[in-house]
Amino acid sequence: MQLMPKAELMHANYWFLNTVEGHPSDDDVWEECEQALCDYLAKFGDENNWSNMHTVLLPGDKQLARQDGCDSVAYKVVPGLWAKGPIMAMSCVMADVEIHDPFSYDGYGAAVAAATGIQDAVDMLLVWLPEQIRQTISRSSGSRFDNYRIKALARSWYTLRSAAVPPFSRRCLAPYEYRAFDLRTHKAKRIQPDDVLMVVNIHT
Repeated sequence: MQLMPKAELMHANYWFLNTVEGHPSDDDVWEECEQALCDYLAKFGDENNWSNMHTVLLPGDKQLARQDGCDSVAYKVVPGLWAKGPIMAMSCVMADVEIHDPFSYDGYGAAVAAATGIQDAVDMLLVWLPEQIRQTISRSSGSRFDNYRIKALARSWYTLRSAAVPPFSRRCLAPYEYRAFDLRTHKAKRIQPDDVLMVVNIHT
């Protein structure tokens, strides 16, 4: 039961922070998360963004997944998994700004690996992104690619900076624009006991 599917051409992994209230069964948790994903894509996706919900993480290090050929949901407990969720989501945000190997890129990844928590990693990326914008502008030839990259870096900086629970943005964008979103109906600035993390593979 992998945490994230292997990245493929024109596919990307996304993380969503969601709320499932009460004490529903594993199957009900899965269905509620699938509905939240459908609602997000109906508002912000397009016909190209077909998707597959890969896994759902719950407090207590519980990982849910639907097994191949089965309608029901299976689970396993992976010690320490819940705490790793935001860092894994952060790795997807980093990949979206072309830090494909975050643990070896220009020293930034090594610093993230040594970070004491998600906020340290976020703080470092918020410093790194403006520097990359400046460098891109200084060597830009005015090409369409350079302009796209500058906009993408700036958008990622703003979106990450404004996240109440980094790296999950409460300001939902299209799948082409960011990789981690906060779908919760409440406005808590911390992860709550009824919150779950969804890992989704979306075609882009």
